[in-house]
Amino acid sequence: MFQHITIGDAAIPLARLFAAMPVAMALIDREGRHVALNQALASISGLKAEQLIGRRVAELSPESGENIQNDFRRIDAGLDVPDHEITIEDRVFYVSVKPLFDGDGQAIAIMVALTDITRHKETEGQLAKANARLEAMAAMDYLTRLGNRRVFDEALAAAVRQGRESSKPASLILFDVDHFKRFNDAYGHIAGDGCLRRIAEATREVGCRQGVEAYRYGGEEFAVVLPGRSSRDAAALAQNLCDAVWDLGIPHEASPFCRVTVSLGASGYDRWPDERRDLDARLLRAADKALYLAKASGRNTVAVAAVETGAGAAEGSSVLVTQP
Repeated sequence: MFQHITIGDAAIPLARLFAAMPVAMALIDREGRHVALNQALASISGLKAEQLIGRRVAELSPESGENIQNDFRRIDAGLDVPDHEITIEDRVFYVSVKPLFDGDGQAIAIMVALTDITRHKETEGQLAKANARLEAMAAMDYLTRLGNRRVFDEALAAAVRQGRESSKPASLILFDVDHFKRFNDAYGHIAGDGCLRRIAEATREVGCRQGVEAYRYGGEEFAVVLPGRSSRDAAALAQNLCDAVWDLGIPHEASPFCRVTVSLGASGYDRWPDERRDLDARLLRAADKALYLAKASGRNTVAVAAVETGAGAAEGSSVLVTQP
């Protein structure tokens, strides 16, 4: 067996090559003792290589000593030792373990290589955080900071599915700003954006108190999904939202109310129909129908509409709840 590597006219001893390896390496016998190691590995423990020769791994780390014995048990059973990661004093290492066999095929030692991947893991963590921020941005309406239409669609579908599977109710509120085009014409689009942001914040606060999420449905229209809540709950929350926007006191001289108001439509599955198709779409249509009723009844109003059954008939009638 060769004892050195020749590079040009120079003969590099394998021992020197082993010592110069940038990867931390150690040869460990069946008793868990360091037979050979390079300074890169010794530096991990803060010692010199010669201080570790002959010492058991378990003296430095009982856990690592037990891992070494487990590695030998796997090798004796004919199994590979899978590569893995370990953390030593806030540094992360990628560990590879390979057996060294004698002439009879008996594992007499293992070669352990540790690669410091701390920076890689830090970069990986930073990328994960960046991706999470991007996902959050993709799910958020940039103006109001509420969930956007895509997230609303997913939330509505989930609320309906979970409600149907658990036999619990699910409801929905749709609402929009009354005479919003007139507001923009009178005060300008920048003021209009500010108006939507204030309404969104008020909606978020009311929703948080009830443990539900609000979304920007589109334009000046908003939505609130109420998993596990009845249409009566939706009507009560809708009234709270109506009052909250009224209390903002945003001037609107082009409105008959002289302030910004909203009209709200609510609907819900208090009991689930036998027909399972398009359940979320039917709930959305019912809430939209209630919103239309609220607007047709003078605005600044809450209305409730029943969800249509599979046969096309409503499970009850549309009811105007309140009109301040």
